[in-house]
Amino acid sequence: MNGKGVNFFLSSLTILAEQSEQGNIDSSTKRGESAKLLFKTVTCIFRQVNMMWLNSHRHNINILAPPTKVISILIKLLAGIMSSNSLKENGVEVSVAKNYSNGHGGGVRDLYGEDSATEDQLITPWTFSVARYHYLAFDISKKTTWNLSFVAFIYVFGSVVICLCGRVNAGVFFLAMLDLFSDHLQKKNLNFFPHFMAFLDYVWLSLAYHRIVELFDNVMLHEAIIGCSLLRDPRYNKGLAFTEGERDAHYLRGLLPPAVFNQELQEKRLMHNLRQYEVPLHRYMALMDLQERNERLFYKLLIDNVEELLPVVYTPTVGEACQKYGSIFRRPQGLYISLKEKGKILEVLKNWPEKSIQVIVVTDGERILGLGDLGCQGMGIPVGKLSLYTALGGVRPSSCLPITIDVGTNNEKLLNDEFYIGLRQRRATGKEYAELLDEFMRAVKQNYGEKVLIQFEDFANHNAFDLLAKYSSSHLVFNDDIQGTASVVLAGLLASLKLVGGTLADHTFLFLGAGEAGTGIAELIALEISKQTKDPVEETRKKIWLVDSKGLIVSSRLESLQHFKKPWAHEHEPVKGLLDAVKAIKPTVLIGSSGVGKTFTKEVVETMASLNEKPLILALSNPTSQSECTAEEAYSWSKGRAIFASGSPFDPVEYEGKLFVPGQANNAYIFPGFGLGLIISGAIRVRDEMLLAASEALAAQVSEENYDKGLIYPPFSNIRKISAHIAAKVAAKAYDLGLASHLPRPKDLVKYAESCMYSPGYRSYR
Repeated sequence: MNGKGVNFFLSSLTILAEQSEQGNIDSSTKRGESAKLLFKTVTCIFRQVNMMWLNSHRHNINILAPPTKVISILIKLLAGIMSSNSLKENGVEVSVAKNYSNGHGGGVRDLYGEDSATEDQLITPWTFSVARYHYLAFDISKKTTWNLSFVAFIYVFGSVVICLCGRVNAGVFFLAMLDLFSDHLQKKNLNFFPHFMAFLDYVWLSLAYHRIVELFDNVMLHEAIIGCSLLRDPRYNKGLAFTEGERDAHYLRGLLPPAVFNQELQEKRLMHNLRQYEVPLHRYMALMDLQERNERLFYKLLIDNVEELLPVVYTPTVGEACQKYGSIFRRPQGLYISLKEKGKILEVLKNWPEKSIQVIVVTDGERILGLGDLGCQGMGIPVGKLSLYTALGGVRPSSCLPITIDVGTNNEKLLNDEFYIGLRQRRATGKEYAELLDEFMRAVKQNYGEKVLIQFEDFANHNAFDLLAKYSSSHLVFNDDIQGTASVVLAGLLASLKLVGGTLADHTFLFLGAGEAGTGIAELIALEISKQTKDPVEETRKKIWLVDSKGLIVSSRLESLQHFKKPWAHEHEPVKGLLDAVKAIKPTVLIGSSGVGKTFTKEVVETMASLNEKPLILALSNPTSQSECTAEEAYSWSKGRAIFASGSPFDPVEYEGKLFVPGQANNAYIFPGFGLGLIISGAIRVRDEMLLAASEALAAQVSEENYDKGLIYPPFSNIRKISAHIAAKVAAKAYDLGLASHLPRPKDLVKYAESCMYSPGYRSYR
């Protein structure tokens, strides 16, 4: 639009605003002139825009973005025309939807009224329909005879409301409203240019339905869901739990069998059915189907049976699911962003139906668990992680977004698989990869704001460290493989001190594996020792040794080491194998994070047992097949003296008449509560102090009864209570560091965290 058009538009609106303030806009003498002036102004604008549009041959709506001055003038105009924000027709009020929020969930908008009512209050199953806004306005226009100033008010009022709700184009809304009332305007014989009406038709055809949704954005009307639509909406579907009254009120008669079950009976029936499956992958598929048809029942099932179902929705079964994801894929459960979307990532994010996102789990699929490069099929990991964010941490499912970034795969088997669902090309690297990730990070921040948590998951070592270092100062980012694993392992070490004695600084640590997990754990241990002893972290690192594929990391290898391994290169003679390293370093703690199974051999475990009365052995690699050793091997080779924990679950082991219950150093202990703590405090950055606080909070939850069984982690049956305590400690640290934005600080952070947790119980419908 040229400067002349803009100036004419501003001056015309200023005249209208002044007339409005003086009360002239509704007078019989000025009414027609004011309306015609407004329409002439709008016509002038869109004539200019039409020329730009056709010349550029692009569907670029940003050229219509209104400056602040325009909005302020429109608000003045609105104030003079009408003081109410609702219309009444035949006694029926029609209003714009409000922003429902009550502060729960750390400030997440409660669009669906989940937190606005108590458990025993009635709610209405709503959907938010943009198209409904169009049809409602059109329907009202057919039934009502409006004078010209009232039609002008509709344009202005609608645009102001849209602008105030944020992130929407007022100019495009003018366009939409003009189209809605074009028939009415033509009947009034307004002098529009012929090409202007043709332009309206062109735009409507170009935008298509999904673009209209984007344009209207947050301004949507509530529309009650009934009948089959209600049964097909996983957020509100209750299956056979709909009561007789609800079946009548919501047109469900005949669509369901006559029996009425409560949620507990549904849960009992489903658990019975799940236990009939002998193949874990079949259980996984059955649970995913349940999640897609009845969201609340899925989470109720997972919460009440977490110890039994956690290995199904997460490791180890999720690893097999990712390997076969192309074959079992049924419907998308997250966003797929590939190289094809480069330059359009912001638009892709806007295609996701939920707007108030608080947690994103993203992967590029290059290092899925210990299974390697699974490309686009790594989506099972973000989906599984976010299910645990809700079930274990109480984060509302509508505020979670799983994302897979597809830059190709180097897995030949997948490239030759006819059922592979991702890009069939070698992985992009270097500048192309960095530009795509940078666009993604900028788009997320632009679309969801400063406080959205981005959790990096299963990126390869070289990318994981670079991404965390690059974005930790500008975004709220968290790498579960580096930081989450480190926090949960540190918690186990702190708890184990009650069994092995001494302080953390009294122990010597040896790692097999020097990748993301190994170096991340080592760094957090060094930070905790530094915190306890007040020694510099450079000094405390000397208590920690790492072994990689080439042997013990020592100073003579410094020049050839990757940057994240260099802090762990200590003075020592070169040592090739793990067994030789154990004999040379004499560690009290042996930690495996190599991703290679069966590496803690009988000789290694026996040597650890000969050096220590109670050797602490952590076999952390996932899935079960990649574990460095099994629980049975650890207990039998150490003659029942080892304190053992693993990354994947193992069954209890009986040795010489005594039952040993192996612990599980599962990241699921940490990341759900950690994320909840960031949300409820409104944290804007993640700091190491928060990770230390989470570790200490988890260690404090281990009871004497747990210690008596040799456990260094609490049972998962109490995970929601554990997550609330972790969230409270993390939030407290965010407030202490000045990184929290939700003020004032709640007096009791544990109770506040519990009050913010999503509850999966059914609601009663009106």
